[in-house]
Amino acid sequence: MKMQEQDRDLLFSLMMFFGVGNVYHSKPRDDSPAGRGGSWYYCVTKLSDLERLVRHFEAYPLAGSRARAFEVWKQLFELKRSQRTSDTEALFSLAARLSELSRRRTSTQTASDTEAS
Repeated sequence: MKMQEQDRDLLFSLMMFFGVGNVYHSKPRDDSPAGRGGSWYYCVTKLSDLERLVRHFEAYPLAGSRARAFEVWKQLFELKRSQRTSDTEALFSLAARLSELSRRRTSTQTASDTEAS
C-alpha cells in the first residue's frame, strides 16, 4: 500500500493493527514538485502474514473498487500460495487486471479532487 507523506501515520497504524509487515519510505524523484516528501509504503511479504490480511478482509469485506482489487490480489496470493508461480500467463493477467483497477481508481480520485477544488 502506497501513501504520501501526510498519510504515513495511517500506514504505521495498519502495521501495528495487523502486527505484520514493515513501513518503508522512498525519497521523492528529482522531477517531483517542490514540497513532495516522497512516498511511504506498507509492505507485507511473508505468506503466513499475507494470509492474516486475507482472513481479515474476508471477515470484514472492503467495498467498491477496493473490493474488486482485493479479489484480484487474493487470486495472486492464491497462485503464490499454491506455488504455481510458473504459471506466468495467469500471473501477468492478474497483475494487469490489478494495475487497470488501480489506474481507474487513481483517475477517479484525481477527477474528484479537481471537482472539489
